[in-house]
Amino acid sequence: MTAFALHPTGRAVPERSERTAMAPLREVLHPRMLVLVAAVFGVGLFFGSTLTSLTAFMEAQGAPEAGALLYGVMGVGSAVLALAVALVPERFPLRWRLVLFASVLTASAGAYTVGGSVTTVTLVLCLMGIGVGPALVTLFSLAGHRAPRGRTASTMTILASALTLAQALSSAVTGAVAENVSVSTAMLLPAGAALLVLAMAAVNASAAPRWDRAFPAAGLSAAAGSAAAAAGAGPTSTRS
Repeated sequence: MTAFALHPTGRAVPERSERTAMAPLREVLHPRMLVLVAAVFGVGLFFGSTLTSLTAFMEAQGAPEAGALLYGVMGVGSAVLALAVALVPERFPLRWRLVLFASVLTASAGAYTVGGSVTTVTLVLCLMGIGVGPALVTLFSLAGHRAPRGRTASTMTILASALTLAQALSSAVTGAVAENVSVSTAMLLPAGAALLVLAMAAVNASAAPRWDRAFPAAGLSAAAGSAAAAAGAGPTSTRS
């Protein structure tokens, strides 16, 4: 990060008078942007609830230290598939990619609620990684594509903050549920988070053509880099 910050290209910034005028802040709060924020918030809820419920599940199995290891299984799959998104043909629009990945996430989260053996949970975590990593990259790519003129940095900051806040909140809530209700109930929460992501993906897919006609793309190509920073993946297409 230090090398990135000190790289000479950082000085290649136009004078303020040469920069494009910024769009009004209200455009950042338009439904076409808020639906993506809500979906990213759902991904954060998913991350927090999965880690905490998985830790509680493994503690019930007598091996609490293995919870982080199994969570890493999902993380590896998520990172690999997030990188692979760059290979998806551009003719497969981002809005439909999001629906596909959110569907995979929801189906696997539903299987996770059943619990069962450690082997079963491990296999389900692999499938969850296939859905969550590409979904997150797709969301950040969509946000970068739609970011109002001059508001790309603000847009990415809002999404990153939503992800972090949701993860913290869901970790706390899931932990309380696991302790005061039951582990099996806590394992239902990732499915609820995945359903939120899928619902937002469906809303986005249905309204995207209308939104894109009303708001021509003004986002910067650097948005792909923001997606990579968020999901640990390479650049992706920003085609809606």
